[in-house]
Amino acid sequence: MITQAATIDLFNSVNFAQFIDTIDAIKANPALARMTLRAEVEWRNGAQVRIKIHRSDGNDAQAIAQPIAFENGERSAQLDDKTAANAVEIILAGLGSCLVMSFVYHATQRGFHVDELGLRLEAEIDLRGFLGLSPQARPGYQIIRLVAQVKCDAPKQALEKLWEQVQKISPVLDIIRNPVPVTIELQDETNF
Repeated sequence: MITQAATIDLFNSVNFAQFIDTIDAIKANPALARMTLRAEVEWRNGAQVRIKIHRSDGNDAQAIAQPIAFENGERSAQLDDKTAANAVEIILAGLGSCLVMSFVYHATQRGFHVDELGLRLEAEIDLRGFLGLSPQARPGYQIIRLVAQVKCDAPKQALEKLWEQVQKISPVLDIIRNPVPVTIELQDETNF
């Protein structure tokens, strides 16, 4: 028996039907929108860590996908022992990735073809804060600058409105711009 493969309608390389189905499903059942993200970080040696990221559905009943695992590292200020992106670099890349995906999906939703989209992100950090050398130096970024270049069939005014919307709905930009409550519990080795 020969079966024909289902045709997937791609627009901007996005499975648009699946995107709309997801929106409709969440509108019908808002509980589907809630997710729990988990990360396990284990020190390996030196300045290297192993990270596993888990994602669960709104009911936290089962994992949606297999954990994603990758290495993360730190490098010296002299940039001579680079083996992996460090945590602040991953945050900067995560911001760029989130803005790009938000733009493409919402451009698709509006019927705009995106031919090219690129972001250049730059952030300044003063390592004296991280190293505990200056209480005046913030340990995190002092500023993030971003330049977006887009080639799209949207009229200029629609493109500007889309970019404004993307900035409002980007989860990573929201995390960076707005304080998020963080609770920290220290457990000794007897609790591992």
